[in-house]
Amino acid sequence: MPSIFAIADGMGGHAGGAIASQIAIDSIRANAEQINELVPEDLPILIDSANEDIGRFLNINPGSAGLGTTLVLILLKDEKVFWSSVGDSALLLLQSNHNAIRLNEDHSMRPVIEKMKAEGLQSSSEFTALNNKGNMLRSALLGSKIELIDSETEGVPLLPDSWIIALTDGAESLYSDESHLREVSTRGSISPDFLCSSFVDGIETHWRP
Repeated sequence: MPSIFAIADGMGGHAGGAIASQIAIDSIRANAEQINELVPEDLPILIDSANEDIGRFLNINPGSAGLGTTLVLILLKDEKVFWSSVGDSALLLLQSNHNAIRLNEDHSMRPVIEKMKAEGLQSSSEFTALNNKGNMLRSALLGSKIELIDSETEGVPLLPDSWIIALTDGAESLYSDESHLREVSTRGSISPDFLCSSFVDGIETHWRP
């Protein structure tokens, strides 16, 4: 049987972000339950429906303008992982050799800035203007047109002893830190609870004054 998972990271202040992310998750759950057997092509449709539900909420509550959410929607089926995602929350494949591969696209400005660096454009005025805006989102569920959506419908095979990890944007420094990830993934038996607590502990340590 296929399994579906979702992670949403709200925007628009604490209250607004909580509302937007909850609308998205509730929409995904309600609409997925109406589908007899999920297939990868259903994922972007579910994301569109969640975005429309956020739009309906904003039409009724215009004072909440500015709220939104990222969303990663994951389908595990036939020993493969499929996804559709909007925003900068990460979907990782942690392999048995302890390497982590980001599967989905990052819809923040970070990839744009990194590309400009690789092309030697650090001296350009555009790079100067963007350099401190790496966390700015290029796409999110805002109740209007979705600018970017990343979908994988062919599927990535899941090999034995591999793990799928979904993380919000606050953890990008940890999954890009090979030493931290290797330490976590080689520390005895791994379980979902262990992985989650290890990343939370790492974030708290990283951001502690």
